Amino acid sequence: MDPEQKVTTAVPALDEVLTGLWLGDNVVWQVDRLEDYIGVAGPFARRALAQGRRTVYFRFAPHPPVLEAAPGLVVLSPDPRPGFDHFSARSTA
Repeated sequence: MDPEQKVTTAVPALDEVLTGLWLGDNVVWQVDRLEDYIGVAGPFARRALAQGRRTVYFRFAPHPPVLEAAPGLVVLSPDPRPGFDHFSARSTA
């Protein structure tokens, strides 16, 4: 897939605000309630999976999962205690 391709968040109002996302974009959300994040992450992941995109869910927190298990969804649960540098230096491919 073309890394210079725009993709949708699957939330039309958010796409309008962001004017779309590019493959490879790194998006960080700060939310007051986990439910707010689920409302964005769920549709985005379902759309990506439906389009056959590699979809990886990094699960760091002890709260209930943000994404439900689905065919094609890769779930990685690294231990956050050693810090981000430890996690990011490891190969997960």
